[in-house]
Amino acid sequence: MTLLLVCTPPGWSTCFVHYGGGERAWTNPPGKQMDVFQSVDQTGWFVLDVRDWVGEDQRQAREGKTGESGKVEFVISNGEGGWVHSKASGCNGNFVWSGEDVTVVSCGYGNAGANGGYNPAIARFPKGFMIGDVPPVLLVTDLDGTLVGHDEAMRRFFDIWTTHFEWRGSVLVYNTGRSLDSVLRLFKDKDMKYPTALITGVGTQVYWFTAESGEDSRHRRAIQPALDEAFVMSLNQGGWSTSQVREVVGGFVSRLNSRGVDIHWRPEEEQLPHKLSLGVRDHAVDATVSELQKTLLETCGIEVQLIISGHGDWRYLDVVSIAGGKHSALQYVRSQLSKRTINMSHKIKPTNAVLSTFDFPYTEANTLTAGDSGNDIAMLDGPEFGVIMGNAQAELRNWYQHGLAADRRSRKHLAQATFADGILEGLAHFKFLPKAL
Repeated sequence: MTLLLVCTPPGWSTCFVHYGGGERAWTNPPGKQMDVFQSVDQTGWFVLDVRDWVGEDQRQAREGKTGESGKVEFVISNGEGGWVHSKASGCNGNFVWSGEDVTVVSCGYGNAGANGGYNPAIARFPKGFMIGDVPPVLLVTDLDGTLVGHDEAMRRFFDIWTTHFEWRGSVLVYNTGRSLDSVLRLFKDKDMKYPTALITGVGTQVYWFTAESGEDSRHRRAIQPALDEAFVMSLNQGGWSTSQVREVVGGFVSRLNSRGVDIHWRPEEEQLPHKLSLGVRDHAVDATVSELQKTLLETCGIEVQLIISGHGDWRYLDVVSIAGGKHSALQYVRSQLSKRTINMSHKIKPTNAVLSTFDFPYTEANTLTAGDSGNDIAMLDGPEFGVIMGNAQAELRNWYQHGLAADRRSRKHLAQATFADGILEGLAHFKFLPKAL
């Protein structure tokens, strides 16, 4: 089977391929209509079996009409006046197909160029490429300092994620200390790709983005993701009571302030039902953590997680339910995803040939975590594969060098590259990145 897959710009409901070139007559605009590709969670994907391109080229080569057997030029259209052209030099702005088994073009997230044009990404997979040869991956990544922080690196990541991973059944999950509102503003400001699941509040809330979210599900700008109430309820384990913990922590902050210790509440937006956030001077962190842990146990018998992150003179101190945390939330999300198996048995029209059929649940063996700070330690300390950014903060580097268990070191990688380029380095290091031409 010879396939062309296209991830269209936001808002496209149809997709056509207009092709020809050389001695080959071009199709009548807008070209041949593509089939909706339903084997991935994300909308906006289309597929076309282009095996007839091979047959036509071979026929023309035998007749001596062309000396470039195997090459076809094409452009993408929505059939309503919208076109996407190649930005590569030569070929008059057309994409070129040269006989690859699978060609993937991404015209979507973050690729908008000047004056409404697009800077599409393209990947070509060689003859004999099998979709199941490299398993899909569940990528769970932090945002600030990891995926976010260098715009060009983030664009490179989205291009490669879309062309190499998404269409094969891989799943993207964001795991951040931010609140939902803060994350949604970030998505809009940076024109970011939305994930399948979003973990917020240092592993205390899980939200799901589904392809059924509405007409605008591609970018989901006006769609409110669904809070997973079952996960939230599970965080009440260990006797957690938000009002009780907040009362005890509030008294603790007042007492330390009276003793001259620099500690304060973070903004109200950062306070969540199962996560309370404080700011503490760097020199007071160790003593504060020890005393607060003891105070909560002695006052109300509630065991919590105290998570330190950030750098500089002021540090973040998050008080989190003992049942929460970035790794606990990751495990929950994976358990929900693994209730389904990846189904790539999409039938390509008009031949109804089956693209590929395999069942591959998400497990520790095909999960990669990525982070850069102290609040990522719990997530990276799990049995999954993990990559630490080249720009990681001191706490995380210290944990990697001195606190990481020896039996897990082979599953962790300290990247040389920074920000989103570090994620790509981790995907390649652990051999999750399929080889393209």
